[in-house]
Order: sequence, then structure tokens, then C-alpha cells
Amino acid sequence: AFLLPDAAAYPLLHLLPSFAVPLAMLGGVFLGAEGLLMLRKGICDLLAETLLGLKLQWEDRDHFPSAGIYELVRHPIYCAMLHVAFGGSVATGAVVPAVFGAVFAVQIICYAVREDLTFEKNFGPEYLRYRKSTPALSPSFENMPRLWKRFFQL
Repeated sequence: AFLLPDAAAYPLLHLLPSFAVPLAMLGGVFLGAEGLLMLRKGICDLLAETLLGLKLQWEDRDHFPSAGIYELVRHPIYCAMLHVAFGGSVATGAVVPAVFGAVFAVQIICYAVREDLTFEKNFGPEYLRYRKSTPALSPSFENMPRLWKRFFQL
């Protein structure tokens, strides 16, 4: 039988039936690992476009990132950070990571909206078409196989 962690330290896990606790913990670890892979890919794709030109301020750029993982999700780095935060929360079942994850999610959504508005202002109709066809913070279900293939490409 699986021994539950201490209820005082991990109260969220005790909301689940005992058979579901290891599954929740494993799911949280998987979500966090997936977030780390997405973070790696998002940074690699972004650096591939910006490293040589050293144009890291979007206002100074002549195009927005839309290649690589950016074809599947507009804000893969923000998405990855959310997955890591919520994966840690689910894996541990502790309250502090859950509260942190919720506050962090609000902040990340605000950043994504601000970035979308900046790109829309700077790149106009081209960015609007991209925005309409590409999900913001989570890849669409039908793009998941393509996303997983890209995790392991540099």
C-alpha cells in the first residue's frame, strides 16, 4: 500500500482518494518535466533568431518569433513556466506551491497579453493572422504530436 505523505505538510494530496495520490504525484512530475522540455525548446528557438543579431528588445526587431515551437504556441516559454509551477504543485500536494502557481499564472497571463499587444502594435495584420491561427499559452490537442517531436530537436 502507498503511504500518504504527512497531512499537515501536504494537505492537498489528502483531498484525493489514497489510490489516486501516486498518480497525481506522477502526473505533476510529468507536467513539470514537460514544462522543462518546452522551456528548453522555446529558449533555443528564440535564441536561434536573436543571438546573432543581438536584438532582444521586441520594439527593435523587424519580425516576431514564429518558427520552431512558436508555430505551435505563441508563448511557449510562459507556457513552460506555468507547467513547471503547476507540476510542482501537483507533485508535492503542498499549499505554498499551489498559491505560488496561482499568483504566477495571473502574472504570466498579464505578460502574455502585454506581449500580444506590443506585437500587434509593431507588426500589425501579419501578427493578427499569426495570433488568430496559433494558441497563446497551450498548444492545441491536434498539435501535441508535433510538439513532442520538436522537444527533442535543436
